[in-house]
Amino acid sequence: MRGDVYIDGIDIFSAYGANITDGLDSLFTFPAIKEPEANDWPEEDGLEVDLETIHLQATEVSLTFFADNPDDLIAKVSELAGQLG
Repeated sequence: MRGDVYIDGIDIFSAYGANITDGLDSLFTFPAIKEPEANDWPEEDGLEVDLETIHLQATEVSLTFFADNPDDLIAKVSELAGQLG
């Protein structure tokens, strides 16, 4: 299991004895596309849709971990989450 899952460059199995037990499928599900901008010109038939830049909807991911050393894993993940927000 070593080298299967990295968080911020750290192999979580080697460092914390951790594995992901559930939720990996949510990482590989492609999110829905946001409605593209469109313009309905009165002198033209139909819509002119801007498809040059596609934006994806936000999606929530839920992972379940099993760890030999859960306190250290939670501290590391919390530290990384604090850096994002």
